[in-house]
Amino acid sequence: MQRNVFHIISKFKGKIPTRFNMYVDDAFVLKNNSSDRVDFMNNCFVFGYAQGYKAAKKELSKQWKQI
Repeated sequence: MQRNVFHIISKFKGKIPTRFNMYVDDAFVLKNNSSDRVDFMNNCFVFGYAQGYKAAKKELSKQWKQI
């Protein structure tokens, strides 16, 4: 099954809280510490996943505090 990745990306563009964004400096650090383009893309994915994980954890902790 092939996904429309740009459709998925467009749904989230502009909706990510700034503290979870990837900044240009982050991209340069990832680029300079990646062995090739595929490694760079993988590192970007892992960074994005980690940022999403932090955001989800923060949201869950907010919900638990309300209980």
